Amino acid sequence: MKLTRSQLKKIITESFWESGVNMPVQVSGSTEFYWIARRAEEVPIGFRVPISGPISGKMELENLYEEVRKEVNPSAPSRFNCVYVCPSLNGFCREPSGSRTSIGHQGGVYRVRVTGKVFFTDAEMWTEGNFSSYRSGVEAARGYARSYWEGLSPHDATTGDMLQWTFYEALVDGDVEIDERV
Repeated sequence: MKLTRSQLKKIITESFWESGVNMPVQVSGSTEFYWIARRAEEVPIGFRVPISGPISGKMELENLYEEVRKEVNPSAPSRFNCVYVCPSLNGFCREPSGSRTSIGHQGGVYRVRVTGKVFFTDAEMWTEGNFSSYRSGVEAARGYARSYWEGLSPHDATTGDMLQWTFYEALVDGDVEIDERV
C-alpha cells in the first residue's frame, strides 16, 4: 500500500511529533522537591512557603500564558496562584556556591515537603517566550506557552544525564513546607 505525502505527514505528526499533554499529579508529603529563598535570612523548619504569584512586570505575558493554560491544560495549577519548586537540585535550585544560589539569590536552597497538585514543566519555555515577546510582541510567545503547558512527565523532570543543566520547575497548587536546608 502506498501512502500519499499528506497521509504520511499525518501519521508522523500524530505518532511522533505530537508529544501530548502531561497532566498534573497529586502528591502527599513528598520531600523530593526543593525551594530557593530570595533573602539571606534563615527560613525556619516548618515554614509554609507562600504563593508566588505571577511576575508583576510581565502581566501581558502572564495573561497570555494563563489563556494558553486554559486551552491546553486547564487542570494544571495556574501561575497566578501557585508555589514554584524544583523537582531536583538543578538549574534554579542548584546547590549554592559561596553566598549566592545559581540565579543570584542570597537565600538558601531548602528541601520542602509538598502536598497537593503538582505540574512539571520546563522553565526555559517561559524564558524563551519572554525573549520572543520582547522582540516581536506578546503573541509571538504563544508557541512557547503551549510547550510550557504541555509540560513534562515526573520521570522526565527528575532523571537523565543532562538534568544538572536543566531549568525544570514544578508548579504546586497546595502546601509547601520547609523540611531542611540543603
